[in-house]
Order: sequence, then C-alpha cells, then structure tokens
Amino acid sequence: MTFDPIGDIMRHYKIPMTRENYVALNHLDDPPAEISSEEEEEELPEQFQTSYPTVEDALVAVEIAELKRLYTLGGQ
Repeated sequence: MTFDPIGDIMRHYKIPMTRENYVALNHLDDPPAEISSEEEEEELPEQFQTSYPTVEDALVAVEIAELKRLYTLGGQ
C-alpha cells in the first residue's frame, strides 16, 4: 500500500475522490490553477493523473474484451 496522507484524509472525511479536491487539499496555502509540468503530474496518485483512463475509456475496454470473448466462443 502506498503512503498517501491526502487520500487518507479524503477517505476519512468522505471528501469526494476527485482530482480537484486532491490538488486543493495538497496545496492548502495556494492551490495552482492547473498542474503545469509533467513532473508535478507524475507526483499525483495515478487515479488523479490526466493520463488515467476515464470511465468512458474503461467502458470501451470492457466492451472490447466482451467482443473478443464472444468471437472466441463463436470460433469453437
């Protein structure tokens, strides 16, 4: 398990696990308008990085997996 005190605080206080909330809590004194460097982006937990798959991406991946499964079943 990774050390993530900000995530722990969010879970404890039932704060919605969004990128915006994470960044705001992580920069209480002066939250940035946006994450401007690749280095800053990589410091965020994976689920809050912009390269993390969206719900739509995940649904497409599930649909592709299901189509492959059906195609494999049909070929037997």
